[in-house]
Amino acid sequence: MATRKSARHAARKSTKKYYFLGAVLGILAILYVGFGVFYGSHFMSGTKAYGVELSGLTQKSAEQKVKDKLANKKICFARQKKSR
Repeated sequence: MATRKSARHAARKSTKKYYFLGAVLGILAILYVGFGVFYGSHFMSGTKAYGVELSGLTQKSAEQKVKDKLANKKICFARQKKSR
């Protein structure tokens, strides 16, 4: 009788471990997918362009922020000659 109780106790303990492991893996999967969805349409943290911080912004809002920053600046594009 004692061995049956200890066997059932061990089986319950093992089942609890699997439930806990499944819950942890489920939470990690949700976080992974969530970050992927968010950063699929937003700039990563630490992103800068022309000295403007773009972290967490969408493309449209980042474009507007860069345009506002560069509105009064004159930008000149020059072509370099190819050396032979």
